[in-house]
Amino acid sequence: MTRYARKVDTNHATLRDQLRAIPGMKVLDTSAMSGLGCDLLVFWQDAPPLMVEVKTGPKKALTDSEQRLKKLAGRYWMRAVGIEDVLRALGISADPAPEAW
Repeated sequence: MTRYARKVDTNHATLRDQLRAIPGMKVLDTSAMSGLGCDLLVFWQDAPPLMVEVKTGPKKALTDSEQRLKKLAGRYWMRAVGIEDVLRALGISADPAPEAW
């Protein structure tokens, strides 16, 4: 682990705050823990924690620590560009409810 935390992606705070605004969603910001391999730990209902690496684009390369945690955590690790990515991983629909059921 390095001594100083790296810069966070420009969409980091927005994504974190959007997730925290969802009732029942718990979000731990781990971005200051350099070398951990994820930016957020997301807790939703009884599901295992989801380790989220926030990126500004799908092609941005992963660091060594991110690659290591991705391999170790498997399906409990994900990269996210926006809130829709995280909601999809948690099985939550981002689609609006239909006007008539």
